[in-house]
Amino acid sequence: MTTWQQQADVLAGRAVAAGRPAAWFEELYSAGEAGEHDLPWDRSEPSPLVSAWDAVQQPPHGGRRAVVVGAGLGADARLLLAGGWQVTAFDISPTAVRLAADRSPGVDIRVADLFALPAELVGAFDLVLEVFTVQALPRTERAGATAAVRSLLAPGGRLLVIQRVWDDENDTSGPPWPLSAADIDAFADGDVTLEQQQTVDTAEGPYWRVQFRRA
Repeated sequence: MTTWQQQADVLAGRAVAAGRPAAWFEELYSAGEAGEHDLPWDRSEPSPLVSAWDAVQQPPHGGRRAVVVGAGLGADARLLLAGGWQVTAFDISPTAVRLAADRSPGVDIRVADLFALPAELVGAFDLVLEVFTVQALPRTERAGATAAVRSLLAPGGRLLVIQRVWDDENDTSGPPWPLSAADIDAFADGDVTLEQQQTVDTAEGPYWRVQFRRA
């Protein structure tokens, strides 16, 4: 059987060529639900790169709001909920949102487009978690995606970013399209500044794990 990773390459290429670079997510999830391949990003546990992060482990004050960008099937959102956050999560794929809602009672999970965010989400969150969404979009969309992620931050809020590290040996056909140091720096703009930056080595290669804060 074709794996979802193999199918992602095909669907992403078609979507980018058609000028609809985010369309492939719903196609991938709906095909996975139909049994054409395994479900994408299907994990019951949160990413270790998220769960080991000090900022996630610190209990929030009462009523603190978190949002998970491109939440997929909701494992990272459930981690934040268990840690005491009031959690919103969104994904562009209606299939992913429906499946995640069944798995994630207590999470406000909804269909939303990062490039057309509902007004009530902008500037609303004390914690923004962005894992792999920006790297899943072609580089032509990177500046807009980065600005949209940043726009979710409330005053004083923290942004936690995890992405694959770009190096000269990466396959440029994507997805993913890994991020360079300059791409990571671009999350900081205006009153949003860099607080911590790490690269974490994994079996799949190195990843950025970076924290920003809005003043």
